[in-house]
Formats: sequence, C-alpha cells, structure tokens
Amino acid sequence: MAAGNNKKSNLLLLLLVFTITLIWMFVFQEIKHLIIPDITMWGSHLYTNIYSALFAVLITWFVLKYRDKLKLRINKEIDSKQGLEREIDEAVSLLDATIESTVDGILVVDKHGKIAKANRKFVELWKVPLSILETKDDDLLLKFLIEQLIEPDKFLEKVNHLYANPAEESYDVL
Repeated sequence: MAAGNNKKSNLLLLLLVFTITLIWMFVFQEIKHLIIPDITMWGSHLYTNIYSALFAVLITWFVLKYRDKLKLRINKEIDSKQGLEREIDEAVSLLDATIESTVDGILVVDKHGKIAKANRKFVELWKVPLSILETKDDDLLLKFLIEQLIEPDKFLEKVNHLYANPAEESYDVL
C-alpha cells in the first residue's frame, strides 16, 4: 500500500514539475524576446531549453527536499496527536473510575441539557430505567425524578438555578 502511494506521489510530483517547467518555458520565451528582440531562432531555443532544464532540476530538487521535511513534520504531528489522544483516554478512564467508585449518586449534564454521565449509584438510588439514560434527555429524566420527590418544586427550582449558573456545584440530599 505504501509503495503504491509513493508511486502515485512521485507521478504527481513529476506532473507538477513538468507543468511548472512548461509554464516557465513560455514565460522565459516571452521575457527573452523582450530583452533580446533580434535573437535567432536557434539561439532562442538553445537558451530556452538550457534554462528550462535547469529550472526543472531546481524545482524537482526543491520539492523533493521539502517534501521529505513536510512528511517528517506531518508524522511528528500525527505522533503527537496520538500521544495526546492516549493521555485524554487515560484521563477520561480515570475520571470515570473515580465517579463510579463514589458512594454518592452523580449526574452530570452538559451545557446543552444532555446527560453526559450518570454513575451506577445514581441509577440505583433513583431506579432510573436504562431507556431514559440512553436518550440523554435531561428533561425526560427530570420528569421521571420529580415523580419520586415529596417537594418537586424546590428540586426543580434548584436544578434551574444550577443550569442558570453552570460554575456552581451542588451537593444535595434529597
């Protein structure tokens, strides 16, 4: 697979160099006739061919040199990204383990009103059906929870206050 990609890459590189050289030939031909208007046809083609060949070699060298550097840079960035993804996965795993190991029921709701996390203890305490958790719909969960409360209005008032002030935390016994 890598060899196929390398052949394709080299073919595209050759096509790029050829195209740039062809454009250079036409531009050089026009510039040459502006600078030396009485140049002979043979002299004109000789200069054009020599300078175009040098130009093609220079472009090829430049592209090959920087292509390898670009590949190295891209590979380093990919490795760095994969390392960061592993660190994030480890941090999330540690956080999940911490949330699950607590004796408290924990519910985390994101800023869009979707259930981000509910630990097993929360599900056990409130007898929340898995079908409600799978919807990630906090409104549906709240409707289910308030049916179990003696003072649902106070609870909803507290929830609405927390949603309006996301930086606040709450530790409540219900």
